[in-house]
Amino acid sequence: MKKQWKSVLGGLSALLLLSCSVVSFGQELRGLKVNDQIDTVKKAIQSKKAQWVAGETSLSKLSPEEQQARVGYNFELPNIPPLSRSKLVTRAPLPESVDWRKKGVVARIKDQGQCGSCWAFAMTGGLESYVMRAQDKERKVELSEQVMVSCSGAGSCNGGRLNANFLKTTGLPSSDYYPYSASDGDCGEAKDGWQDASYKIDSWGSISANLGDMKSALAQYGPLPTALLVYEDLM
Repeated sequence: MKKQWKSVLGGLSALLLLSCSVVSFGQELRGLKVNDQIDTVKKAIQSKKAQWVAGETSLSKLSPEEQQARVGYNFELPNIPPLSRSKLVTRAPLPESVDWRKKGVVARIKDQGQCGSCWAFAMTGGLESYVMRAQDKERKVELSEQVMVSCSGAGSCNGGRLNANFLKTTGLPSSDYYPYSASDGDCGEAKDGWQDASYKIDSWGSISANLGDMKSALAQYGPLPTALLVYEDLM
């Protein structure tokens, strides 16, 4: 039996957080050792009085080609329907802070491997959170990113789009039906019956990069699938 949740998937088509001036700064990092790169970034953060912390990550020691392989969002914007204003109620006042992890409705951290499938992880993670919220139970849900990659038509390991049409028409099953393989795969490799075991959404829409809209959607609907334009100093 298919499980359909009357939730709105607020897909933010593209959130550009960094200014163009960061592009040239990112280019200055090329050729430096990892520790030197981090020191350079830390000095820039300090000089700009920015509010984030730089340090070594699992991506730091990857080659530029390996890092690029993991960056897979297509910023050619699809025809995404805007979220109806009637479904985006401005709460007054908004909560001072929102951390859905503390409410137990965010799945564990996952590794996409050498596959540009970040778009699929974003959409799958968003659906996981909505399912956990709708169930109102402290039970973790892990859905199949591989089905999103191999069956949705929204993208591949070479990148994709934040488009939730597949989540509405077909949905995603548990990861047991098609475990993640960090490859394009073939939809026919999924276990029989996955469509009948899939979780679906009733409707969805995009929100603008307006801070108030994002805060309202985050508080009202939960985690938002979001795309970031990433420069080298964030890798």
